[in-house]
Amino acid sequence: MSSHPSLSTAFFFRTTRTCWRCSNFATRSRSSDAEQFPSHLMMPLQDIKPRQPKHMPNIKRVRSVSDIHTDYKANMEWARTLKADPDCLLIVAGDISHDTSIIRKTLQTLRRKFGAVSYTPGNHDLWIEHGVENSIEKLASLIQLCDDIGVETGPVRIGNIDKGLWVTPLLSW
Repeated sequence: MSSHPSLSTAFFFRTTRTCWRCSNFATRSRSSDAEQFPSHLMMPLQDIKPRQPKHMPNIKRVRSVSDIHTDYKANMEWARTLKADPDCLLIVAGDISHDTSIIRKTLQTLRRKFGAVSYTPGNHDLWIEHGVENSIEKLASLIQLCDDIGVETGPVRIGNIDKGLWVTPLLSW
């Protein structure tokens, strides 16, 4: 059973929890996680360029969607049949799929429909696949994928440079 997601003009922050493949980390107390975070898990993020703010003066509208789960055929068909809106920024607030190839196909489809797409991975997007060591490595690969296909993962200012709206994807676990 699948439901068709709908677009909304509201913006909200999405929080995610990552499933770590590090048994020591999973059993540590929450109060000391920052001090004991395994440094080897951060290695995949070292090659990611810092996100630079972008100005998009031609964007006039913002819409958002989440939990579109396009690994279900009906939901992918929904994405394919969306009306093109080149003056709109679409915020995709996570949970496209656990499968990177489906995430790529979905974001490419949405990118062709909208003037810009801003994406923050959700917990399903960061599930570990074959050949991926941990969720941080998966996150790094998704950021690179977005860079490759022109999907924003950093702050975007739309409209007037002085009075425009900031859209800032956040990651939170």
